[in-house]
Amino acid sequence: QELSAFEGDGFVVVRGLYSRREIEELASRIDVLLQRGPVVGKEMFYYEDSLLEKGKRVLSRVEKFAQSEEGLCSFVEDERLIGRVAELLGDKTLLFKEKINFKLPGGGGFAPHQDIQPGWDDYAPYFLSVLVTIDSSTVANGCLELASGHHKRGLLGEKWKPLTEEQLKGVTFKAYPMEPGDAAFFDCYVPHQSKPNLTDK
Repeated sequence: QELSAFEGDGFVVVRGLYSRREIEELASRIDVLLQRGPVVGKEMFYYEDSLLEKGKRVLSRVEKFAQSEEGLCSFVEDERLIGRVAELLGDKTLLFKEKINFKLPGGGGFAPHQDIQPGWDDYAPYFLSVLVTIDSSTVANGCLELASGHHKRGLLGEKWKPLTEEQLKGVTFKAYPMEPGDAAFFDCYVPHQSKPNLTDK
């Protein structure tokens, strides 16, 4: 069923892939990483302007953590994750890029785009993106929105630019709220977006 959904829609959402206990452990490891802060040559921390408090900067994402954090590395290499990726790819897996998206209160959303657009095909001509939910992701706080069936159309727009209204004709986005432990696997050509988080959580 997952392979069929992936073939037709370009993505599959797996509910309860990880237990609450596992996600709590993952969250605690991320908290340790945040308390330690960035280390030159290791993790990269990115911030954005808050949409709720003028002049405030909020953490938006952390990248490149799998090599320096053993617990996070083992999570990224979990068979439930990479095993599915291998089946969906029909090939061996290789971690290309890892990041933690935070979307704290006041955090911005993501304009409609395809993950292939930022030029990643210079290094990997095709890839999957995997999202594992740590906190409840709702319509109110800006959950992932996916458009099904458009992945076979290839690049819809231009590299490095959000998709325009003209390029998005006939594309319908559907919100996918997720609970801790849920996961989404999607093709790098799937159009997706998300709204900002204007809640207090």
